Amino acid sequence: MSCFYNTGMKIGNITVFPILNLNPTLQKQFGKHWSLSIRVEDMLQRINRIRTESSGYNRLSYTKTYVNAIIGITYKFNTGKLFRTPRIEKNMDNSRFSKE
Repeated sequence: MSCFYNTGMKIGNITVFPILNLNPTLQKQFGKHWSLSIRVEDMLQRINRIRTESSGYNRLSYTKTYVNAIIGITYKFNTGKLFRTPRIEKNMDNSRFSKE
């Protein structure tokens, strides 16, 4: 479950009323590589309101949000394989340090 909430605020002559979105997600893994996810965005379908005020006018605008359904299928390549650590050769031959 994902949730976004923004409290109401006033910035200069603009007032933004509270915003709330809920986005539930279901995900199912199939084997090592495949997964299926279903997500619903803007489940509450709230109306966002913004008020603009000035000396000559007072405007209240409404924006309706609609429900979006998203279906995703994911394939993971090389799942479970570890990265190889680089090997550094050590030359233990002390003759290369001797002065001639």
